[in-house]
Amino acid sequence: MENTVILTNTPTPYRVSFFNELARLSGSSSLQFEILFITEKEKGRNWCINEEYKFHHTLFNSWEIKFGNYFFRLNLKVIHHLLGIKGHWILGSSWNEPVVVIITILKRLGLIRSRLSFWSEANVLTLGARKKSIIKGKLRRFVLNSADGFYYVPGFMAEKSLEEWGISAKNRFVRLPNTPSREFYLNRNTWVGSNDDRKILLIVGRLEERLKGILNFISSIDGDLLEEIKIRIIGGGCDHIKYQAYIRSNNLDSCVELMGVFSEMQVVEEIKCCDVFCLPSFSDPSPLALVEAITIGAPVLVSRNCGNHYEAVDEARNGYTFDPKSKVEINAKLRLMLKNKDELKAYSRHSVNLSDRNYCLESIAKTVIESFNLIES
Repeated sequence: MENTVILTNTPTPYRVSFFNELARLSGSSSLQFEILFITEKEKGRNWCINEEYKFHHTLFNSWEIKFGNYFFRLNLKVIHHLLGIKGHWILGSSWNEPVVVIITILKRLGLIRSRLSFWSEANVLTLGARKKSIIKGKLRRFVLNSADGFYYVPGFMAEKSLEEWGISAKNRFVRLPNTPSREFYLNRNTWVGSNDDRKILLIVGRLEERLKGILNFISSIDGDLLEEIKIRIIGGGCDHIKYQAYIRSNNLDSCVELMGVFSEMQVVEEIKCCDVFCLPSFSDPSPLALVEAITIGAPVLVSRNCGNHYEAVDEARNGYTFDPKSKVEINAKLRLMLKNKDELKAYSRHSVNLSDRNYCLESIAKTVIESFNLIES
C-alpha cells in the first residue's frame, strides 16, 4: 500500500485530535500516513496542545514572510522530503503558499508522479476572495486544477466556491471539516445557559475588525436590546485598544466585556454558561468556534459570511443567520433569539443533533480513510 502524506501549516489542538483519530482507526489496517507540518508556530497564534502525537509526523521550521495581510512560509526541505515519498499527497495549506505552488508546477511538468489532492476551506465571501484579480484567478485555477485526486472540503460553501472559481472538482468532493479537540467532545451536550437577568451573548474570535466585525455588530444593536443583554468577547488581537476605546466612549462597560485570551477549558466553560453563541464575522472561511459551540449545545446567532453556517445552523431550529451589513436583520434575528428560555433549550438540543450529524470525529475520519483506499484502487 502506498503512503498518504498530508501537508498542513502548523500543529493545533483540533488537528492533533483529528490526526490521532485517523491513526487509531487505521491502526488495524496496512494504511500508512504521515503529517508534514510546514512550521512549528504561526505568528499571533499560541496553541497549547495537551494531547500526545500518536501519528507519524515531521515538523519543519520555515521562513515566514508577511505580504500585506498574509503570511507565506517557504522551506525547500519540505519539498525535498515530499519528493522522497511516492503515493498520495494531500495539500492542506492555502493554494497560494509557495510550497504548494512549487509542487503544482512540478506536477504540471510531469516531474511528480504522486496523486495530488487539496484540502481547501474555499469561501467566496472572505475578504481575500472578494478582491477580484485576473492574475490571481488564473493562478488559483492553475494550482487547484492540478489535482488528480480529491478535494477535501468542510461543506457546501467550499464546494460552491470552488465551482464558482472554475475548479474542475465536481464528483470529487470528500467532506473533511475542522473538528473540535477532544475537550469539546468530552463536554458534548453540557450547555446550561446563564442565570443572569440579562441574556449573555458570547463571541469567541480575534479582535480584528476587518475580519470579525464585532464593533459593527455591537454598534448595530438597538438601545433597548442592549439593555437586555451582556456581550462577552473572548480573544486578543491587533484591534484590542480600538475596542476598548469604543466601549469607553460609548459608555458600554456595563454590557460589553473584553475578557482576553482564554485557555481551551475556559472557553468550554464560557460556552456552557452563555445564552447565545454569536459570530458576527465579515470574513470567516470555516470557523471552528461555531462547531465547538454547537457540540457543547449552545444556541447560535451567526453571520452568513461564516462558511460552515450551512452545516452548523438550522434556521429557527438551533438559531439564526444574518447579513452582517444589515442593521435591520441583526436586530430582528437577535430579538427572535431572546424570546424565551424554553426556546433556547430547544435550540440547544438541535445544536447537538447537528454536531452529531455533521461533525462526528469518528465518522469523518472513516470517510477520509475510505478516500485513501479509493485513491489506490
